[in-house]
Amino acid sequence: MWKMRIEDSFVALVTPCNADGTADFGAFGELLAWQQANGTAAVLIMGSTGAVSLLSTEERLRIVEETIRFRCGGMKVFYRYTGNNTCPSCSS
Repeated sequence: MWKMRIEDSFVALVTPCNADGTADFGAFGELLAWQQANGTAAVLIMGSTGAVSLLSTEERLRIVEETIRFRCGGMKVFYRYTGNNTCPSCSS
């Protein structure tokens, strides 16, 4: 089985929000740019930093779209929609 090896920093990004609670896509782009400019090897978006549970499905999809649109150069991008759910037969 092939396994990807990540060397150097691998950062779990928060999803910044506006004062009204909506996703701040401009600030998110700035976070991606800062990570890329400072040599981050890989980022995890919408992991378990807590912010993703506050986002609508549309905002989650847009975060993925904005990340793809950003063209992260050599920086690897991983994502995982997480959420709070106690239902054992449900998947998040």
